[in-house]
This record gives sequence, C-alpha cells and structure tokens, in this order.
Amino acid sequence: MIQVNVVDKAEMKALVVKVPQNGHEVRRGWRELQERIARLPGVKPGVGHVFVPEWQWADGVKELWVGVEVESLDGLQLPDGVEALTLPACSYAVVHVYGNRDTMQRAYGELDAWFGRSGYTRNTGEGSFSYEANSLHPVNPFDISADEIAWFDYHIHAPILSGPEVNKPAAPTDSVTGSDKLYLKHTRQPIHAEFSDLTGSQFRCVSAEKLRFENVNLYGLKITDANLSDLEIDGAQLGGAYIHSIGMPPAGHPAYDPNAVQRPLRFEHCDLNGSTFRHCQLVNVQLDDCDIRGLRINGVDISKLLEAYYASAADGEKEGIARS
Repeated sequence: MIQVNVVDKAEMKALVVKVPQNGHEVRRGWRELQERIARLPGVKPGVGHVFVPEWQWADGVKELWVGVEVESLDGLQLPDGVEALTLPACSYAVVHVYGNRDTMQRAYGELDAWFGRSGYTRNTGEGSFSYEANSLHPVNPFDISADEIAWFDYHIHAPILSGPEVNKPAAPTDSVTGSDKLYLKHTRQPIHAEFSDLTGSQFRCVSAEKLRFENVNLYGLKITDANLSDLEIDGAQLGGAYIHSIGMPPAGHPAYDPNAVQRPLRFEHCDLNGSTFRHCQLVNVQLDDCDIRGLRINGVDISKLLEAYYASAADGEKEGIARS
C-alpha cells in the first residue's frame, strides 16, 4: 500500500503559467515559464510544480498552473503571460509517486481511498489548489515528452479542509520548541540533537551526508528514494525490517544506465535467521564462515546438500587412496 502522510506546509508563493490540462501543454508551459523568468531573482531551484485547481474536480479539471516557488513576490515585475500565485499555510495529504504509470494511477486511487476512511476532508473549495512537486534532478521530467515518459518521481500534495489535528505550521524560518514543530527550509547548517524526542520528523529533498545516529530509537524509520552509498549500520536491531527495491535505477527510470553496476555490499556478524530473499540479484554472492543450518534456496536445504557433497568428496578421496 502506498503511504499517505499529513504534512503542515507554510505559505507558498509561486510564479505560474496557465495551460490546458494536457501533458504536452504542461511541458510547453514549463519551457515558456523558464524563458520568461530566466533573469528574475529569488526563484527556488530544484523543484518544478504543477498546480491543480481543486474546485474543477467536480466537472473535470480543464486547466493547470505550471510554476516555480519564489522567495517573495514583493517588487517583482511579472513578465507577460506569467501570474503570481499564493497558497496559504495549509495541511496536506502527501503521497510520493515513484514508479511507472500503473504506480502513478494507483497512488491517486490510494489518496482518494485514504480521504474516504481517514476522517480528513479534502479542500475542493474555490481558490484551493493541490500541487505536484517534481524533482528536477537527476533528470528533469519536463524535458521528456509526455508520450515517452515511463517513470515518475514526484509528490502529490492534496489540501486538507478539516480532520484530526489539522494545525497551521509556524513560519519555516522560525525556531520553535516544546510541543510546536521546528521547520527548517532552504537551510544549510548541521543539527545536533541529544536527549530529544524527534518522533514523526520528516526530511524531504535534503542533503544530509555523513549523518550519524548513535544510541537512538528509530522504530518505524522509512527511507525512500535515497542515495545510501557507503552506509554503515553497526550494532542495530533490525527485526521486522522490509528492505526492497535496492540497487541502481531500474529500466524505465530517467536515471537508468544499462552499464551501471552497484558496488558490492558487506554483511558481517549479522543475525539474519528466518529472513527471506525474493526476486533478488545474488550473482557472485559469497558466504564465508556462516551458520547455514536450514538455509534453503528454492526449497533446497543447502546445508544438507553440502553435507552430501563433502561426504561424496571424502568417499572419493578414500577410494583413490585404496586404489593407490
């Protein structure tokens, strides 16, 4: 099941171009927007947005707003064809779309079903917008034809009108303590936390190289769409962990490279008893000095197979000695 998270977002200001609801028109609008705002200050890089007018869902969405977030609209001279859009502080139901077209369609279905059972009400009133936040790196999806794009990586933000614990967030530059939330956005600074409860914290589109966790409770931690090269986990309890879709970007992903090979992983002094590996690439995997009692591959007990192999080899050696 695709996960839905409730996230408080601060006010967003954006520059947008209005286009018909069509994948080709969205890409045309993106190109026009980039040409018209090329020299404007305060444009936030790295993410391209598609804003959806929620009030049009009843009769079918006919228009979209393609845009980028900006630091401020104050004093900006808007180019011809470019509009300013301000989204107020709001709580959103957020879904990460990461996969092919079937995955994308399933994500929208899961989101609709979630609103039906969660107690939250979607805000479809006049002037309310949902939006899709598309990462522009390593591949810009707006540069790929709507007919050719086969892999999607973006976050759907559906506005919430009411529901359990829907609160307005503090400004993203505020430092707040106690029962409030600390919001950091477009910040570059290390964070040192000790003897703290950070349960429910979220990190999105963040660079956190050389991050270190020591003597921590990370129960329920979920990491998706991440570069974990040279990750080291030492002295951890991983019971119940679900590790899947690990490796280089698969065929159909914008960053897919058929010649790329993931560097080998190392497992040492690990208790993996009862674990299951399904549909995994195990070419050239090596087991050294491991307890393999009960280890089965496709139903074959490897420990008994090896016992038979060694017994056969020993018998052959004895027979050779007897003949000499």
